[in-house]
Amino acid sequence: MNRKTRLEQLPVVAAPAVASPFTCPHYQPLPGSKRCVSYDDSGICTRDDEFVCVEWLRVNRR
Repeated sequence: MNRKTRLEQLPVVAAPAVASPFTCPHYQPLPGSKRCVSYDDSGICTRDDEFVCVEWLRVNRR
């Protein structure tokens, strides 16, 4: 299954009522976790329009 197909199968999540500490506009948490559904190991984003995870860059920028 390619990334686009996997992303198309994700449920649409309503915007949270409270402000999120996450700055990425594409952030969607895994159920029961803070980790984004598009996050892959080592800070890689699996979305086609992003290369490195926005949140990973924010935290690990040197």
